[in-house]
Amino acid sequence: MNILVYDFLGSFIQKDLTEAVRAAGHKVKEAVIRPLDKYSDEKTEKDVCAEIKSGGFDLVLTTNFLPLLAKVCNKVSVPYVSWVYDSPPELPTLQYMDCPGNRIYFFSRHDHETYKNMGLESVYYLPLAVNTERLDRCRADKRFEADVSFVGKMYEPVLPTLKSCMSEYQKGYIEAVVNVQEKLYGVDLFNMMIDENFADSVCKEYKSRGVKDIEPNARQLRWAVAEYVSCLDRINLLNVMSERYDTRLYTGSISDAMRSNLRKVDVREPIDYLTEMPLVFKSTDINLCPIIRANVTGIPLRALDIMGCNAFMISSYQPELAEYFVPGEEVVMYASIEEAVELADYYFKHEEERKQIAKRAYEIVRKNFNYAGRVGKLLSDVK
Repeated sequence: MNILVYDFLGSFIQKDLTEAVRAAGHKVKEAVIRPLDKYSDEKTEKDVCAEIKSGGFDLVLTTNFLPLLAKVCNKVSVPYVSWVYDSPPELPTLQYMDCPGNRIYFFSRHDHETYKNMGLESVYYLPLAVNTERLDRCRADKRFEADVSFVGKMYEPVLPTLKSCMSEYQKGYIEAVVNVQEKLYGVDLFNMMIDENFADSVCKEYKSRGVKDIEPNARQLRWAVAEYVSCLDRINLLNVMSERYDTRLYTGSISDAMRSNLRKVDVREPIDYLTEMPLVFKSTDINLCPIIRANVTGIPLRALDIMGCNAFMISSYQPELAEYFVPGEEVVMYASIEEAVELADYYFKHEEERKQIAKRAYEIVRKNFNYAGRVGKLLSDVK
């Protein structure tokens, strides 16, 4: 097939995915677009339409779903395949998701089931992949040696700002959800406890206080609470680890307040995904993978990246990790910060066991989570 691969967000998996599509024997053209609005941008739509027609493409492919592309592809009758690697996806409406030429793959079973239950027939489930061949060429590097490392965002939360204009009842309700969810992994309270009725009551409270420019819906409130709990998770996890071990954090810019909360953590500059991140994983004894709470079930890309490096990982509990890997033999997961510390203490004392778990996990992702297999699935049913 002649495939047009668009990059509209700087996707981490873009390079590996595109190489795998070429390796499968397809002709590929790569292009970058940055629409002003994901649903409507007249200039971008016109340019995309012209490019599809002039190139004679059989298919448009992206990581994550861009409604604007679905709109254009439907107009020119070209199939549009997307592989969503964010959970939950940043899609405030279902607009253009039901176009007949769409095939939208979600890496999280929970997200797939959510959209399927909304009546969409164009949604499918497909876990993410890892390019072990590329990672095998990377070697441990003394610059990145550490007892414990975490590579990822700290998610500095907006929830405190949103709470500042809520009623005392609403603040207490949110705090109760936070307190219970902090203690539960693999259980989603956000969708159960924060609905549109609650969001409407918050908006009414804002208006009664003269706040007119903020009207959060349920989806936005759920994200804010999940982000806040995830931030607490990461601060607590890194702090308790840094009390015992040389602990590094590789992240983007963080506030001085956040930095001061990470008392003994060695906070480093962000690293390049393709060239440096594998070196960190291979040079670290224990790699942490606290999964953002908004991702209810799916195996995140970061977990596959670590395991694909034949590196040892301790992850927060995640249903699909427990489904595809045997806990204690192929993956190590915790259900509380206290358990995470106990596991770290144990595996620092049992290096050989640590290496064997990493090796078994590597073999599974190499065999079952490779790009060749995923590309075959993505393109298998396209007509």
